[in-house]
Amino acid sequence: MIFQEKENIVNVASVAQLSPFRYPGGKTWLVPDVIRWIDARRNGKCQLFVEPFVGGGIVSLTLAERGMAEKCVMVELDEEIAAVWETIVSGDIDC
Repeated sequence: MIFQEKENIVNVASVAQLSPFRYPGGKTWLVPDVIRWIDARRNGKCQLFVEPFVGGGIVSLTLAERGMAEKCVMVELDEEIAAVWETIVSGDIDC
């Protein structure tokens, strides 16, 4: 089993809020588990991290900010959210 049952619920306020998005349904609660998983299995770093249904991207952003992933791939089917990420990452904006 990858994830064990937890006795304590993650306080999402304890996770750095790096995402420009704020909405319910985020994966902030998952960040501590992913960090522990990478620390335990990959010596604190992975070559490639893929975040499906990226939404606010909190998992990828946290791993990138901590230098725990050499490359993060953020996958999003919602065209509007994907467009925001493409603009942020590319820095290509028309004002």
